[in-house]
Amino acid sequence: MKTNEIIIAGSRNKSLNSPPSNLPGIEQVATSLKILEVTISNKLSVSEHVQQTVSRCAQLFHALGILRNHGMEDNALQLVFKSVLLGKMTYAVSVWWGHTTAAEKQRLEALIRRAVRVGLYPADGPNLHQLVTDIDDAFCANTGELTACITSTVTRPYLL
Repeated sequence: MKTNEIIIAGSRNKSLNSPPSNLPGIEQVATSLKILEVTISNKLSVSEHVQQTVSRCAQLFHALGILRNHGMEDNALQLVFKSVLLGKMTYAVSVWWGHTTAAEKQRLEALIRRAVRVGLYPADGPNLHQLVTDIDDAFCANTGELTACITSTVTRPYLL
């Protein structure tokens, strides 16, 4: 089993040299870690995760185009889009959405606009920001704990 260590650098520590780890079993100091399919850098950036998500979704759009060319009906293609691509785009979104830049959010929103353009997603459907809000609201409603929802809203003001 491979064990890595990541040192989170705050914005004030612009030049943080990673000292060799003294912990037993640590093989290397990593600049990013992939935890449950979400890649987070040592600067708490999710740029690599967004890039991987956009790249994978572009491949899936191509696959949907092939399925359309082979005669799959539009309602089935829309179901595949909602199940697979939206699932990929919103996987663990409550964890990483607050760490995205405006440009990264635009890249992700562009996937929704592309889906609308090719008829895979309704034009009046929720955009990605609305989907994130809905997911977070559903989480709060299902927990049944008011404090969890208040904490969620305070720690993630981008949802307001």
